[in-house]
Amino acid sequence: MKIWIRTKIVGAGTEEDARSPYIANQNVPSSMMELLNDECLCRVAGTAVQIATILVDTSITEQTDEQAESTIHTKHPDSNLENLDIADPEIDTIAESQGLDPHSRADIQTASRGNQLLQDQENYLLAMISAKKGKSKKFWDDEAGKSGKYLNGIDIENAILDGKGAAHEFMLSRLR
Repeated sequence: MKIWIRTKIVGAGTEEDARSPYIANQNVPSSMMELLNDECLCRVAGTAVQIATILVDTSITEQTDEQAESTIHTKHPDSNLENLDIADPEIDTIAESQGLDPHSRADIQTASRGNQLLQDQENYLLAMISAKKGKSKKFWDDEAGKSGKYLNGIDIENAILDGKGAAHEFMLSRLR
């Protein structure tokens, strides 16, 4: 599970006390973009329990894909969600539970769009999990149609490739 948050930066910025995002004392992967006033936009990945713990902290504000994208563009107009994204360990866990090697994501070595490989690699692994679980193109087209947000399964895939967390979570929720 991955989310965008806006949070404060902690740490003195020394070698012993590096600046990092405040993530409610959860030991989870994260990336951050510094903002003004010791705040940051942060991408966080973790279990549902870890994410829930982060989100109940009143000093942390969840951000939508659109809010995160707007914040990124304000500081770096040529960057996008993909530039701040991180790998989701939940995908690896699901892949392993299906007898798949999560490292097979490394088969993808060229980005299909943008400059970052992560979204293509995660999409590839999600597709492998989906196939292993017997989720067909028709299944994804049907799920997309029911969502009211996507027209077809390919729209979900394209949103994942664009780094959209909502699409990532949409697909994961059906693969769990």
